Amino acid sequence: MRTENEMMNLIINTAKNDERIRAVILNGSRANDFVPKDIYQDFDIVYLVTDFQYFIENKNWIDIFGDRIMLEMPSYKDLEVNDYNGRFNYQMLFIDGNRIDLTFVSVDKINDVVKEDKMGRILLDKDKRLIEVHYDNGKIFFITKPTKKDFEDKCNSFWWITQNVAKGIKRKELSYAMNMLNLTRDNLDDMTSWYIGMHNDYKVSSGKLGKYFEKYLDCILWKKYVSTFPIGEYESIWASLFSASELFRQLAISIADSYSYDYPYQDDNLMIEYLNRLRVSE
Repeated sequence: MRTENEMMNLIINTAKNDERIRAVILNGSRANDFVPKDIYQDFDIVYLVTDFQYFIENKNWIDIFGDRIMLEMPSYKDLEVNDYNGRFNYQMLFIDGNRIDLTFVSVDKINDVVKEDKMGRILLDKDKRLIEVHYDNGKIFFITKPTKKDFEDKCNSFWWITQNVAKGIKRKELSYAMNMLNLTRDNLDDMTSWYIGMHNDYKVSSGKLGKYFEKYLDCILWKKYVSTFPIGEYESIWASLFSASELFRQLAISIADSYSYDYPYQDDNLMIEYLNRLRVSE
């Protein structure tokens, strides 16, 4: 597997040797000072170019980066050519395991890049176009304290959706029940992030899709969180639903007590009674 230095040298030297590439920006996790480093991180790269049309029409040009396992072009799949708006992305997974997500951006769209990508590092700037740009180093992804309305809305959504999980189970609609459970878990994940933020002065990130939950939750809470994942059996979904409810309640009450927010005890109690009745009914 090529090393980080080898990949970065390839990316930067390719740009230096091509007059059409005027600047190089690194974004994504490798530009984040608060993310653990490992060999699985993508190289998220932006090339600011003068001949945008060339780079989207000559797709073999990217062969310079190595032999690939697979290529994805989200813009090509999702947009018409007229809608590219000066931005095109190649996502490349190489045989050696490295991955580059390379975005070509027309130089006349530079303000859009700066506006959309709040975190990054400038690796090359031939024309000093980015001299006034100051990127965030990862603090932008820190968890933020929920407002009272945020908290109340999340509680309402969680408890409301639990009934749909139960209906899916009773009707033997596995896909529906699992998808509804995932919606409850989305609300649980938000509450878990707020709990972690509260206990870390809101100076940490829980990561994309909560990937750092295990790092910040104590062993007991982490085991409870793990128990919210079911296998594809109805009784397991019931158990996961009640585990999610128990954990959601514990985290939400802790947050409510800390910030003098209102936890919906009545909704909680009545919904749990309803779910229990459904679980044992014929």
